[in-house]
Amino acid sequence: MADALKAEGNKAFSTKDYPTAIEKFTQAIGIEPSNHILYSNRSAVYAAQSAYQQALEDAEKATELKADWSKGWLRKGAAYRGLGDLCESRLHLG
Repeated sequence: MADALKAEGNKAFSTKDYPTAIEKFTQAIGIEPSNHILYSNRSAVYAAQSAYQQALEDAEKATELKADWSKGWLRKGAAYRGLGDLCESRLHLG
């Protein structure tokens, strides 16, 4: 079920239907709250809407769940950049 919702969220994101993408990823997180990819994907949607604080919160959750997953750290750096915190962004983006 979570995989189907993730696929729907990815499809919505690819067509820039951001509200639907957030809804689908949120539903999937409700089913599988320990899936770091779901938080990372929702972070990307928030960032695409310039909702950088929410993007940061989801990126932080993704890196908390899977600290060795580089994409989570990239999302975190991008969120900090969007928030205007270039020093913190550089720490995560390298």
